[in-house]
Amino acid sequence: ATLKARRYYFEGFNLASSNRNPDAELGEKALALFRQSLSSQPDQPHVFWQMSQVYGHNMLAFDSMEQYVGRALEVHPNWVKPSLDAAFVLFAEHQQFERAKPLLEQANRIDSSNMEVLYNWGCYQLLTGHFDEAARLLEKALAQDSGSQAIVNALGGLYCFARRYDLAEPYLEKAIELDSTYPFAWNNLGGLYIQTNRFAKAEQAIFKAIALDSTAANSTTMLGSLYVRTGKFADAE
Repeated sequence: ATLKARRYYFEGFNLASSNRNPDAELGEKALALFRQSLSSQPDQPHVFWQMSQVYGHNMLAFDSMEQYVGRALEVHPNWVKPSLDAAFVLFAEHQQFERAKPLLEQANRIDSSNMEVLYNWGCYQLLTGHFDEAARLLEKALAQDSGSQAIVNALGGLYCFARRYDLAEPYLEKAIELDSTYPFAWNNLGGLYIQTNRFAKAEQAIFKAIALDSTAANSTTMLGSLYVRTGKFADAE
């Protein structure tokens, strides 16, 4: 039973991980595999966690997402990841900041010094415009993991939001040095180049981001904005 449960879990995980954009058909297939895993071995917190992610990313069913976060925590009450990942779906992908906040607070009550808790709180503060608090939290997270391209990129993004491009650029370059296949860093660097009027470099960076993640709407929108700004209206279409 355990082997069968694992097989169905990994099949569901691989399917769900292949597309974190809204896709109800894919989501239903992944959920069916997770349910088969649970039928072989009930009360698996990692299965409940992944089901919550499918409901959030693929199905846009946030009530169900939160329900499965709760089921994961019933089995594994000291695990911060289900709460954090659900919060990230809400605040980063759908700007539902008030709905995300209780999930972040839940993770914070479990372990306020956890690196992922600090990182997610930092991103939340960044997107809600509290730049000083965001910088404090992200720097605190970075002190725990100086090799995290996600944290380094978030600091670069923070200083882009704050229009401190002189501080942002070294962080974004460092994020790419840590992982040149990280599309979010290339995307942020492209935005920085646009704001600092380095349009040829901006185009190269955005092309790189799109090549790494063709589903990234932010990158294609930014490329269109670049072409409008540089008068390439035919390309912008």
